[in-house]
Amino acid sequence: MENSAVIVFSGFNQRGVIAFLRVATSKNISTHIISSAKNDPISLTEYKNIIFAERKFVDFDIDEVLPILQMIKREYGYSKLHILPSSEYLNRKFLSERQLFESEGIFMPIVDKELYSQLSDKFRFRNHCENHGLLAPPEVGGVADELPIVVKPKSYFSPLGKVQFKPKLIHTESELSNLLDDQEVEDFYFERFIYGESYYLLFYFAKNKEVISFSQKNLIQQPGGGSIVAAQGAEIHESEIARKFEEMLLSAGFQGLIMIEIRDAKEGQFVIEANPRLWGPSQLFVDADIPIFDRLLSDLGLLSEREKDDQVGSNTEPGFVKYFWSGGFGRRGLNDPKLAFHGTNQEDFARQYGDFQSIDVYRRPDTISIFREEAGGEN
Repeated sequence: MENSAVIVFSGFNQRGVIAFLRVATSKNISTHIISSAKNDPISLTEYKNIIFAERKFVDFDIDEVLPILQMIKREYGYSKLHILPSSEYLNRKFLSERQLFESEGIFMPIVDKELYSQLSDKFRFRNHCENHGLLAPPEVGGVADELPIVVKPKSYFSPLGKVQFKPKLIHTESELSNLLDDQEVEDFYFERFIYGESYYLLFYFAKNKEVISFSQKNLIQQPGGGSIVAAQGAEIHESEIARKFEEMLLSAGFQGLIMIEIRDAKEGQFVIEANPRLWGPSQLFVDADIPIFDRLLSDLGLLSEREKDDQVGSNTEPGFVKYFWSGGFGRRGLNDPKLAFHGTNQEDFARQYGDFQSIDVYRRPDTISIFREEAGGEN
């Protein structure tokens, strides 16, 4: 195997980063963290011992980051560095200077800029899916009698190069009016809100075209389409719609990590978006023994064929594997009226709360200090 290492930029997508670090460190993979400048919670974890440097800027500033990466290579004698594709912002910044980084022996396991944008820019992805016979939510005109609607940016960056807002669920005329006053209308589009069960299809497309897959049924989501707070394993990755996505992505030459969100409604199964990167609830597939990260590390030359875990899904049946992030509730906890419930409700989930709390993503020895801080100092 090559003398190389994984570089993790913490401070973005932190729960996904933690899930990866648990796998990488358990397999003794050479890993170094470049932490965020602003009170990065990674310093509260057992992984603080592998922090190589702290960024002065929260954002990925190339003039700051490149010298740090060069220093890691020199100090440890690595031939290559592989940056974990952990957040949309990080990936886009790397792609903008890919040639420069790769000339320095610094790589990221993601596809080229054009294919990445086709999958990650929401408007292009919905059109791409429709061209392959997959359903996308119908576009609407964005008028009051069509509420609720979802407003999405057409691309990650605006024509002026600024990062666009995240998709917004609009319930009222006043919310719609405020949005139209604040944004350039031509930069976004409107979709009909789809009522139905919420699922994530989880994939890793390997270099040898092997596809490792799993899925999760989302149960609770933060207000306004925020992060997933609770989920459980599902079997929709074994269904026909998952095969269609696999065929579409393989035909495009896709490799790497990708999560695809779908809504299972009475009218059909609708694609919502794709994230060709790490995703927040990654601990779910790790706890289910799905070797998505193992295959990634193997493709990077950091894990031998003999070492990689071939017991796919050996842990338990999908429906019994759970994901929970209690800190995602906020101060009002389960009583927040703005929480989005999918496939459950407040009363039903309250009865299962103890089971979910026992597997909280942070209520574990390596991250217990984060759990306590989010719980307000409770044990």
